[in-house]
Amino acid sequence: MTPRDATFYRDRWGIRCLFRLCLPFLLLVPAGCSLAPPKPRPLVTEAQLWQSLAVQQQGFFALRGMAKIRIDNETGSQRSTQVVLAQKPDRFRAEVLSMFGQPLLSVVCNGELLAVSIPTRRQFYQGVPSAENLQRFTRVPLAATDLVQLLLHQVPLIDFCQSHAEPGPGLVLERADGVRQRLDFDRDLRLVGASYFDQDNNLWMSVTYADFLPGPEMVPRRVEIALPLQQLDALVELSELEVNPVLSADKFRLPVPAGSVVQPLP
Repeated sequence: MTPRDATFYRDRWGIRCLFRLCLPFLLLVPAGCSLAPPKPRPLVTEAQLWQSLAVQQQGFFALRGMAKIRIDNETGSQRSTQVVLAQKPDRFRAEVLSMFGQPLLSVVCNGELLAVSIPTRRQFYQGVPSAENLQRFTRVPLAATDLVQLLLHQVPLIDFCQSHAEPGPGLVLERADGVRQRLDFDRDLRLVGASYFDQDNNLWMSVTYADFLPGPEMVPRRVEIALPLQQLDALVELSELEVNPVLSADKFRLPVPAGSVVQPLP
């Protein structure tokens, strides 16, 4: 036997011994690594979703903070920084700030009267807080009640005749004429979105919530509203957020500045 042959057989013997030593462990690997199929998560009941929704609606009724707002529509994109106040059911105040922090536009609604001031033009508008009047200044075709609800994490519900829970989890509401709404929840049963569909199953509005504050109030700092039929997307990112502050009625009144021309809204 040549030295080369001796080396070959010695290596084979070593490999064979190593294999015998490792064999018991190799046999254990499949058993140790094989995982039982995950148990399916039980379907969240409709009652649980309604209960979670009710808790969220009761716990958050007012806010004050800074907002970075971006609105994209068919004419382009507009961005602004605003001071925002909102209080259930329909009180709303927004002040668009210049880069130096000066108000360029103030929009105030107390549920009965809408008042708008443009200081740089010495213009002052007032009238009923209809969705059409609000849209002239917010660019979003929503009534004050709907706008406040969306900011306060409380999506408007359709006048439904039946409802049921779906995996996701989700809660589906249906009207007799086929109009449908779906509410989406995360694993903690926080409301994270809502979608509205017409009789032909076309999506006409969706709302998405994200970046929740820690705590039991389940308050989102990011709200996105999409209106596909109007080709409009609105994004609100809140900061320096105060949850449920005490807001006096004076916060939702806007006096006519001296020298401004008052123009009625229809």
